[in-house]
Amino acid sequence: LADFGVPGDGVSGDFECVVCGGRLAIDGGCTTTVDSCSTACGAPCVKGESELTGTYCFGGDSWERRNGCAVVNGGCGYVEDGELYDQSNEDCGNYSCQSGACLTGCQNDGQCAAGAHCEPGGCAQDLAAGEVCDEDSDCVSGHCRDAWGGTGKRCADSSESCVVVSNGAGEQRANGYVECRGGDSYRVCNNGVWDSPVSCSATTCNGDCGFIEDGDNACVSGATAAIGGCEAIVAPQDVTCVDCGGLSSVAGGCAATVDACSAACSAACLQGDTASGGSYCSAGSSWSRVDACGVSGGVCGYMDDGGNNDTLIEDCGNYSCTLGACLTTCEDNADCASGKICNSSKECI
Repeated sequence: LADFGVPGDGVSGDFECVVCGGRLAIDGGCTTTVDSCSTACGAPCVKGESELTGTYCFGGDSWERRNGCAVVNGGCGYVEDGELYDQSNEDCGNYSCQSGACLTGCQNDGQCAAGAHCEPGGCAQDLAAGEVCDEDSDCVSGHCRDAWGGTGKRCADSSESCVVVSNGAGEQRANGYVECRGGDSYRVCNNGVWDSPVSCSATTCNGDCGFIEDGDNACVSGATAAIGGCEAIVAPQDVTCVDCGGLSSVAGGCAATVDACSAACSAACLQGDTASGGSYCSAGSSWSRVDACGVSGGVCGYMDDGGNNDTLIEDCGNYSCTLGACLTTCEDNADCASGKICNSSKECI
């Protein structure tokens, strides 16, 4: 400020110079915008310049907080202007940003960025479904499961799905899926866990009156138990049920003893049943042959059991037995019992 002359006396040398606080002047006053800030006028900054005042975390990364040059209270200077001049300081990658700086190591998952987890070597990107994992937090889905068909665990794509390893790759199976693998057997995915294996071996059929051979009862994979499992159950039309001829069946074959003859399997007879087999002669007597239920050639039926159930019809006495019946008259001695003769009255005496 300079004062030459007497103020207000109209003399040209009488004036007052008002300093503009670092801004350029115009006739009769000072400019008011930041583009008039001039270092020639002693301004600490000019338009477009900024001053670093610290760092902060934003969007998972480290940012520089910068105050921009502006006019405040009639003077030029650095002023907090929001984020106008702020700049990215560092991309934190898989690490968390804390107190304005990117971490460079981790002790737990909380020190890693969203979508990453802590491993012994540092923060690593979360794993996609099917990749090898050791805990839930390793996976994008948050579910690390014991896989079938390989060692270790794999990431599942949901809390209910299971993982099966095929040719080294982890494949996803939905809840309830029936998977055939590792021989002639299957396992069912049960809310993220594989049930114990079920073998598709030889079995019975037709109400236990027939059997299916092991090689014919194949394992079939499917989305549900209605279409996946052992072929004998889910696709009986594709297997051969071998009939046991009235005998009850066992897995892979037919029972072979008379106690297995079954009315439910339309057996001709049951254990303990007997039937008349006619009459015959034995030791001078007439006998009734009684056949017992038995098994021959894999079929239930009545057969001679060696006389165990036969009954005596008649002792022929003085007469011989012919064609299972005792004679009552004679024509010659041949019609009489041993040691007896035929008389003129046609009687054996």
